[in-house]
Amino acid sequence: RKRIGELEAETSRMHADNSTLAKALKARAVQLEQEGAKREKLQRDLEDADSTIRQWESNVEALSLRAEGLSQEKDQAEQSVLQFGQRVQASQEQISALNDEIQALSHTLHLASEREASLVKGME
Repeated sequence: RKRIGELEAETSRMHADNSTLAKALKARAVQLEQEGAKREKLQRDLEDADSTIRQWESNVEALSLRAEGLSQEKDQAEQSVLQFGQRVQASQEQISALNDEIQALSHTLHLASEREASLVKGME
């Protein structure tokens, strides 16, 4: 009888232990499930961040290409301005040469007029 009482007490303790272990296992299962959900959310966030970074990299590359194109356009514009300046300078030199010719012709015309007047006076 004593032995039966001991076995019943031990069985009761085992049931209590089993109940405690079952509760602990259930709590751990819930915790693992929550951690899994958190891990999945973190994975999705990481994938979103990765996608955003790839988009930024693509945008940076596009901006870099655009900047390169603008730099080339700027260089071409500067070259055009230089060429225009050279044409303006050449035109100014031509104008100056033409002005010199006009002055020379004007002087020659003046001398011819004086000569003509002198000849007319001489003929009178």
